[in-house]
Amino acid sequence: MSLVFYDIETTIPPADIIEFGAIVLDRQGLFEQETFSTLIRSDKINNWSIDCNGITREMTKDAPEFAAVADRIFSIMDGRIWAGHNIKSFDNVHLAKAFEKIGRKPPEPLLCVDTLQILRRTFGTRAGDMKMASLGKLFGLGQEQHRAIEDCRMTIEVLKNCSMTMLMEEHAGYCAEEEPYTGEVATPGDSILDTVSQAMSEKRDIWISYDGGSNPCIPRQIRPEKWVHELRLLEAFCHQSQINKNFTRRKIVEVRNEEWAVSRADDDG
Repeated sequence: MSLVFYDIETTIPPADIIEFGAIVLDRQGLFEQETFSTLIRSDKINNWSIDCNGITREMTKDAPEFAAVADRIFSIMDGRIWAGHNIKSFDNVHLAKAFEKIGRKPPEPLLCVDTLQILRRTFGTRAGDMKMASLGKLFGLGQEQHRAIEDCRMTIEVLKNCSMTMLMEEHAGYCAEEEPYTGEVATPGDSILDTVSQAMSEKRDIWISYDGGSNPCIPRQIRPEKWVHELRLLEAFCHQSQINKNFTRRKIVEVRNEEWAVSRADDDG
């Protein structure tokens, strides 16, 4: 059940793997337990490749061929939980092809965690296209290096930052994009304010669609307690989490007195 973040760099177009990097995390403490990184020799490195990841033929002239490191890669990957950014459509595909080229059975994951798909579903589009370069910029992590082990570490740091942001939003009403308070507040006639306030006075549950937390915009059942900070935050008991939470007023998309169904495409296929 160990978790391994991995990344590959390839020639352009992607014909050969020219770098492999992996970081195995301890299953409980999620600290680095094992790392492996290697350049891989290829005769297909061209100017497009060099422009993408900076790996030249000179850098790989003394590197092993893929067949020479296949055993090591197999041992660090097989039977573990794989994690990485866009690995389902890119890294996994080309890793399997590399093993097939040498007539070897490729490693298989116990589970596969594609952070691009997960973050698009849970973190939204706060970093635009949600590519690693955009996420790194959002969190001040510097530029994406397009080098295997460095990109693994950036992926881990991005996940930590996304998780902390969502945790603060979910439990403390924190909003990184919140504009300074200008004195404007919700007023009577605001349908969300009126519905919430009525439920509050009657001490009953309502359902809200909230653009935040781990399940954005999926209706959740709450019992409103009070408005705080000039009606900017709603404190309510959340039945989903079984605790009191703060909900940012401007992220409450819709309020209803009964549950409603919402269809959502499954990013994982």
